[in-house]
Amino acid sequence: MKNMKRIAALLLAGVICLASCGDKPAGDEKGSETPKAPVTFDAVWNAVRDTVPDADKLVDVQDTYLKNFIKADPENFAAFKVVVQSISSSIDEVGIFEARSADEVASVKEMVENYLSFYQNEIWDGRYNQEEFPKLRDAECVVSGDFVMYIITDDATRASAVSAFENITK
Repeated sequence: MKNMKRIAALLLAGVICLASCGDKPAGDEKGSETPKAPVTFDAVWNAVRDTVPDADKLVDVQDTYLKNFIKADPENFAAFKVVVQSISSSIDEVGIFEARSADEVASVKEMVENYLSFYQNEIWDGRYNQEEFPKLRDAECVVSGDFVMYIITDDATRASAVSAFENITK
């Protein structure tokens, strides 16, 4: 009888051990993955800003810049931030826009591409600071989810910023 109790106790311990050693936690059935929380605009901005040297020297543009140069109404975005170099002769500039919906992303991208073209063809004065032109010529517009970013910087900074942007908005 004593051996029966020991065997029963060992069997019960084995069953408990096997039940707790499964591959998935209880309730984690196929297809019941918790959806990833949406990324915030501030998180996107901070990730990109952290890749830009001297980001603290870039200043926010006013709504008038957005209206007059980028040709956009600030009310057309869930959020946006555009910063430009104000201290030196550098043309470094970064803009991130969050569309109000997935349906509006294409129009935001088009707006950014039009701005970059306008900057290159209408605003740029080649007599001034010609060594900065490659930054504008190679400026990049990147779309990920509801976010659109453009960046006018040197190659290394642009590559780092684009990588950070794409990684956080996946």
